[in-house]
Amino acid sequence: MIDQYDRVPPQDLKAEKAVLGSVLLDNKRSELIFDIVNIEMFYKGAHRKIFKAMAQMNQDGTPIDQVTLADTLSKAMLLDDVGGLYYLSELSEAVPTTANIEEYANIVRAKWFLRHSIELSGELATACYESLEMDEINRIQHKIYSHEHGVSADVDKTELCHNVLGIIERRSKSKEPDGIPSPLYDLDQMTWGYQPGEYWIIAGRPSMGKTAKVLNQFRLNIKNNIPTGFFSLEMSPESLILRMALEMSGVDAKALRGYGTAEDVEKLANAVGWLNSNEHLWQIDSTAGASVEHIRSVSRRWVRELGVKQIIIDYVQLMAGSGETKNIEMTNISRGLQGIKQELGISLLVLSQLSRKCEERMDKRPMLSDLRESGSFEQDADGVIFVYRPSYYMKPTDPDFEMVEHDVELILAKNRNGPVGTVSALFFKEKQQFRNKS
Repeated sequence: MIDQYDRVPPQDLKAEKAVLGSVLLDNKRSELIFDIVNIEMFYKGAHRKIFKAMAQMNQDGTPIDQVTLADTLSKAMLLDDVGGLYYLSELSEAVPTTANIEEYANIVRAKWFLRHSIELSGELATACYESLEMDEINRIQHKIYSHEHGVSADVDKTELCHNVLGIIERRSKSKEPDGIPSPLYDLDQMTWGYQPGEYWIIAGRPSMGKTAKVLNQFRLNIKNNIPTGFFSLEMSPESLILRMALEMSGVDAKALRGYGTAEDVEKLANAVGWLNSNEHLWQIDSTAGASVEHIRSVSRRWVRELGVKQIIIDYVQLMAGSGETKNIEMTNISRGLQGIKQELGISLLVLSQLSRKCEERMDKRPMLSDLRESGSFEQDADGVIFVYRPSYYMKPTDPDFEMVEHDVELILAKNRNGPVGTVSALFFKEKQQFRNKS
């Protein structure tokens, strides 16, 4: 039997060359690369030196091509070490197409993940064989967990305690929520606002108003100068802006079906103009079937370059993942999203569809058990809000329809840091507006 430590560690030199070659050929698309991989993820020493030079050039705003890269490496006395001009030329020729630059980077990252997993597992095995203290074994286990979830295992205790003291002081002096406020006052009194590093699921059956709920949030964030990113896996950016314009202007959706007046058009145009004038405060990514890696990469860039504080994903079942079953696929996606919110320290709102299971009951209000068929969302999320409209299950001719037509219940089924319960509000579907009821 071959000893596991005599094996060649997992690596893919072709993918490494494709990554470096892609950067040389397409600087614009290569921005993604620096968010997905770092120097230590390259297996070959020469590739690490080349990527380090590229990363510094990117940080300095220097265009990266064979000539400028060769000059940078030459000044650092590294050009011969990496194989000279001939090898740099070979890198460019190793790229089938720069369109797959993100996939090449993900392969490099995946191979590094496997190598690092082997290294950490070896540390743990050695600690167990040598019967080290449990504190040391726990430390290594924490490193393994942190590696798996993409977050740092090291905590600056002084900074941590300073931050907690700041939270205590701030909350002791104010009765108002200190997180990112929602458009609904009663909801904020229960959540205390969406906090940095929290992951919230907003779930419901189709047509309950989930997307309208987060678009109302999106608009309020812009108004409050809170940079926000929106991943729309279902709707086009144009559709999102149209729906936001309806909500902001108060114009009925029929105005976009041939029934609009000149005043309606002006109100909608003003709403779009306001969004355009605040374009530095919002971003939309409409990549179909986006993966966790794609969302992590783009989110890192948004946070780094734009200071984004909240990320919204609509909706999670349309994300691309891996797993033998749909349940396992969703679990892997949920764990990945949990890693993103921890790594970036942002507020994360994730929309989720619910199955028909809740409609088989007499009381059709969703429950946490309805999420269990969708992977580990129930366990991973810091909070779960179900959107439920009683009128959805009624006919316009029913006696009580008009009385409850605009009623909506926001069922706070899980709140890791606060109470649970139901918030009553109003939803005007044609205007895409949520309003406080009390």
